[in-house]
Amino acid sequence: MDRFNLPAIMAGFFVVLVIGGFIYLSFVISDNKDAIAALTGQNLSLQGQVSTVNSKASSLGDQLTAINTQITSLKTQDSDSSTKISTLTSQVSSDSAKISTLDSKLTTLTGQLATTSSQLSSLTTLTSDISTVKSQVSTLQTQLQSLNTQLTSLQSQVTTLSSQIQTSSSTQTLASGLSISQSFGQQTLLTSFTAPGTGYLYVTGTTTSPTGYLRIVNSTYATANIYAFTNTGPTATIVVQQGNISIYFANSDASGTITATFNITYNRS
Repeated sequence: MDRFNLPAIMAGFFVVLVIGGFIYLSFVISDNKDAIAALTGQNLSLQGQVSTVNSKASSLGDQLTAINTQITSLKTQDSDSSTKISTLTSQVSSDSAKISTLDSKLTTLTGQLATTSSQLSSLTTLTSDISTVKSQVSTLQTQLQSLNTQLTSLQSQVTTLSSQIQTSSSTQTLASGLSISQSFGQQTLLTSFTAPGTGYLYVTGTTTSPTGYLRIVNSTYATANIYAFTNTGPTATIVVQQGNISIYFANSDASGTITATFNITYNRS
């Protein structure tokens, strides 16, 4: 027992424990410092994030205030819009009635338009027909003008031939069995002709007038001569000169109606 000093051994063991405890505490404290430093860094980062969030919150608060203001304004506008909507609803109702009336009128006008279109179609057909007829009339007018020109030419030829015949013929019959009726005191043209030269007129026939007479007018020489032609002597021989001759019968009766018949011949001397 004297060889082992228990107190000394205990004291040494204690010292060893103390030293070991200090060493352990040193390691623990070192680890805690690192943890604290890490936590401090995280805290600072969180504080920065909190600051950012606070800034955003402040901005969002301003935006929220602006939105509330807009909401208030929109509520006011909504009230006004409700009034306007009510007014517009009333107008729409009125306009709907007007539209219904206009639809009815439109239906009527559509029917009238259909009728008018049908009439227009008929008019178009008539216009086409009229155009065709006008074209035909124009063609006929052209043909008529051509025929008139030909007729004028033929008439001129006939006149020339008649003149030639009258000139070459020594005797012409101017009237045969010509009958007339006239009132008292009147004059009637019997015939006209062109005497190609000096010749004789032979007039025979009948008359109921005791005062009847022939009046021979030569318009070429402006002469007029009278020859008796009565119910007691209905015959006359008259010398005429070349020229345009007109033969009239007249009477000097005081009343009644006179009838007469005539045979007239011209003989060129």
